[in-house]
Amino acid sequence: MEESVIETITKMSELDDKNYFTIARVIENGKCVELHYNNGKASIEYGIKDEDNNWNDEVDTDLKWFRLDLTDNEILEILDKKFNEYFPKSAKEKLEEKFSTKDEIRITKLSILTELKQNIEHNILCYSTNYLMTQPKEEYVNEWKIENKKLLLVEEMIKEEKQKSKDKNKGKSL
Repeated sequence: MEESVIETITKMSELDDKNYFTIARVIENGKCVELHYNNGKASIEYGIKDEDNNWNDEVDTDLKWFRLDLTDNEILEILDKKFNEYFPKSAKEKLEEKFSTKDEIRITKLSILTELKQNIEHNILCYSTNYLMTQPKEEYVNEWKIENKKLLLVEEMIKEEKQKSKDKNKGKSL
């Protein structure tokens, strides 16, 4: 797992115009944004770590927003925003972030097949003349037959998946 950090390195109250400081940084998945203060001038360094673990960076010295009276928390919020602007998340990363929680819902092949089976059974019920689903309505004979064939296939897939799960669990207990 890649390093993920958002931190203050030097407090704003400790800055002076004679020295070099790294004020704060945001690091995530080999990408970094650092705020520096050198001889009274602020700059942001945007960096990406390559395969050889070297940082490739770009420096922005045009920071109209920077003021010495900003709080440490305001600096972190601004840096986090700058990070997200410079390194926008891909659609995949957004989805992973949206669906990953501490109480992560476990989606398995079996759960998907079970849901599919329930949907097919619902369709068969809609195409049937009775609640036992033994006879199709006249106008839906073809659909009723297709859904019944699908149901047989999905039930077989569920059976196979359950067997794989049993075999897998058997191997763990040996």
